Amino acid sequence: MQKPSAPSPRLRRTLWAGLLVLVLGLALFWWLRVDLRTSLARSDGAWVRTETYSSIREPEITTAELVLEDPAYRALVDLFAAQSYRKVLLPQNPSHDLTGGANVTFLTLDFTAGGVRTFSLTLTSDGTLQADGQALFEQAMAILQS
Repeated sequence: MQKPSAPSPRLRRTLWAGLLVLVLGLALFWWLRVDLRTSLARSDGAWVRTETYSSIREPEITTAELVLEDPAYRALVDLFAAQSYRKVLLPQNPSHDLTGGANVTFLTLDFTAGGVRTFSLTLTSDGTLQADGQALFEQAMAILQS
């Protein structure tokens, strides 16, 4: 019975390269996973803008500023930091391309640190911009209206 030969140097290099790619891929995935939490942790306030579009009325637009001491701000940070969403997967400045007859509200949150925007997030009342967007929209609106 013949002993199996040792793997060739080329095969060894290929295996090591594959392992390196796997490790780097996992590191990148981890960085993307914690990026939203890091951005929110650095923020000290947020600008909130709601835009309600209706087929029978003019658009209603409201804005507000939340600061670090505001309980609604802390609740929003906790809400988004607890999500499995990733900063790079959330829509940044989506187009408001609405067809006639649409009844939709956009909720835009611009988190800031020292007056500079660190992270922007837009949700819609109909959930069209992301998976589970409607539930997240409703939770955020409940926080803002409390």
